[in-house]
Amino acid sequence: MESRFILSVRFIASPFARFLGVIDKRIAFVPNTFCEKVYQTITKSPNAERIEGLSKQLGWSIREVERWFKNRRKQSKPSLMKKATESRYSVNNKMCMARHMLPLQDFFRQFIDFIQKQPA
Repeated sequence: MESRFILSVRFIASPFARFLGVIDKRIAFVPNTFCEKVYQTITKSPNAERIEGLSKQLGWSIREVERWFKNRRKQSKPSLMKKATESRYSVNNKMCMARHMLPLQDFFRQFIDFIQKQPA
């Protein structure tokens, strides 16, 4: 990764996203090599027959197998915090490249003033 990106994410984008109320939720699920193999090689969203077969093989309830695949799909997606920090980095780069834009401090000051003026 580029050092500018890391510094921007760590010191600008992440605190700004937290200021706006974005939280980073961790998805905890039980690792299972058999389900992982099915997820990687066969399907990310198994049908009812496959779920029933997996539940019998693993000794889990059908709901537990469904929940495992749902949580695994969620884990594959980028978190909201990651999306927010990467988009903030993109906006920051575009602002720095455009000569007619406001400097970053003035932008933040105006943005915060704008947020505070908005009705609740």
